[in-house]
Amino acid sequence: MKKLIILAFVLVLVLPVLLAKVVYLSEDEYKKLNKQERLHYWETLENELANNQQRKADALVDQEKYSLKIVELNKELADVNGQYDSVYQEILDHLGVTREDFPAIEDRINFFNGKIDDWNTLS
Repeated sequence: MKKLIILAFVLVLVLPVLLAKVVYLSEDEYKKLNKQERLHYWETLENELANNQQRKADALVDQEKYSLKIVELNKELADVNGQYDSVYQEILDHLGVTREDFPAIEDRINFFNGKIDDWNTLS
């Protein structure tokens, strides 16, 4: 989940940059412009700068929001893991076994399941 959020965040930042159609003039091209064209060029650059600054501000806000959501979800995950461990321990207590005994019991169950499968293939 965390990787998916990071991937989405990267795509949100990188994709518009790759799709942007900003034309930057070289020094020679800039010198060839008349006054009106230069003013228009600067206006375009200033608008692009303002758009990029707004996108950056929005991205930072989203990043903070998602970071808080990740922290919140990690807390919920810790709570769920604690409940799982509690229920798991209750089951083991009810069965009268410990966590160390459980793998041996599981192997024994698998052994008998194998025997049952063998008997089923014979009939």
